Amino acid sequence: MRFGELAEKHLSVLILPAVIILYSLVRVWTATEDFVAMAFSAWVWVSLLALGLAGIFLVLNWYWFRMRMKWWGNFLVSVGLILLSLGILLAAARIQ
Repeated sequence: MRFGELAEKHLSVLILPAVIILYSLVRVWTATEDFVAMAFSAWVWVSLLALGLAGIFLVLNWYWFRMRMKWWGNFLVSVGLILLSLGILLAAARIQ
């Protein structure tokens, strides 16, 4: 499968994290208080982490495991990785 076909098939995994990252960057850019800027910069890092995890999942899925998932399966995995990242962030915030 060519790269273009692969990217088109798995594009849905990148949409939600990209929207969250763009929204977070806009909020950080327009924030006036340090606390708000810090909180939304954490959202940016969580989004990047989730995007990286989703990318790792796709690489493992495509090259090693050869799982035959539909586009919505990869989308749900991406959402699950985002929620997992948010849970880790909230747990770290409660520990501090």
